[in-house]
Amino acid sequence: MQEAGKQPPLIMHVIYRLAVGGLENGLVNLINRMPVDRYRHAIVSLTDISDFRERIARPDVDCIALHKRPGHDVRMLWHLWRLFRARRPTIVHSRNLAALDAQLPAWLAGVPVRIHGEHGRDVHDLDGNSRKYRWLRRGFRPLIHRYVPLSRDLEDYLRGPVGVPESRIRLICNGVDTQRFRPVDMRAAVLPSGFASKDSLVIGTVGPSWPPWTCSCCLPWPRASPTPSWRPWPVGCRWWPPGSAAMPSWWRRGRPDSW
Repeated sequence: MQEAGKQPPLIMHVIYRLAVGGLENGLVNLINRMPVDRYRHAIVSLTDISDFRERIARPDVDCIALHKRPGHDVRMLWHLWRLFRARRPTIVHSRNLAALDAQLPAWLAGVPVRIHGEHGRDVHDLDGNSRKYRWLRRGFRPLIHRYVPLSRDLEDYLRGPVGVPESRIRLICNGVDTQRFRPVDMRAAVLPSGFASKDSLVIGTVGPSWPPWTCSCCLPWPRASPTPSWRPWPVGCRWWPPGSAAMPSWWRRGRPDSW
């Protein structure tokens, strides 16, 4: 409980863009579920902000767009420093490589607690072998008090190639809200007629249609159903009609026209 007249600590979350995405969705859920009297929140988007901000349930959350120019925008560090000096946050929490630069102005502004989260691989460094990105992360390492990777793979990456001490890493794995997402008997309303029998196992995958997060890496499409009771069901993925010239080779090999 906060003392009378004393405001809760302010957390400033720094991300690349506030729009539809997994990282952004997790951030919004985090803010909506945290006790109102424990922390105040502000989201700093280095680029712009979409109507995704409307998913934030708390009216006291400031969303600030800095409209970063493409490429290396040095003036952004100045804007962040001025913002941190003016708002005086207790915590600055940057997320992913695109927002890592925010740790420097946070340090210069005297922010007491500086946290960096790793939510996934960079599209230009899917295997984590980029020397440039490794040295960049090593350079910012002394400025960061705590790292929060969201998978064992990212934890190993931080401890190994980046050289972050284990004592400064807190692993918090992604999860699923089982109260909201749980098995229900909705096959008749969702699946096409005759797609699957009542006792069949339906495996669903939800994902975008651009590399590297295509359905091809979410679910290995077999040449034919391994068992008569097994059926894949992609949602939110690109779907090509049988015989389409635009159909990629991996889909053509894995999706027989009989499915």
